[in-house]
Amino acid sequence: MLKAGYRPDVWHEFSLELAAKVPFHEFPDDQAWLADMLPDAGSFGPEDGVYAFQKRGWPKGEALPKNAKIVAFPGWRDPSQYVRLDWVQEHW
Repeated sequence: MLKAGYRPDVWHEFSLELAAKVPFHEFPDDQAWLADMLPDAGSFGPEDGVYAFQKRGWPKGEALPKNAKIVAFPGWRDPSQYVRLDWVQEHW
């Protein structure tokens, strides 16, 4: 993965004007900028047990994937809204 200070150009080239031109999913954010600037950067995903709750790669439903190691609740999703789920109660 990336080390601190690697590719300083990513932020040196940042401007609101350039960032506004970067495609994004639901709202503009730093993740879209990074994905655009570093399209081949390594990442962790479902195959590694890293999930974003009910986003791409999450199996249908609300059950915790068997291989889950890290689950993030991105955007408007808040773990407090899902305490009815046993796995959220246990791990949050």
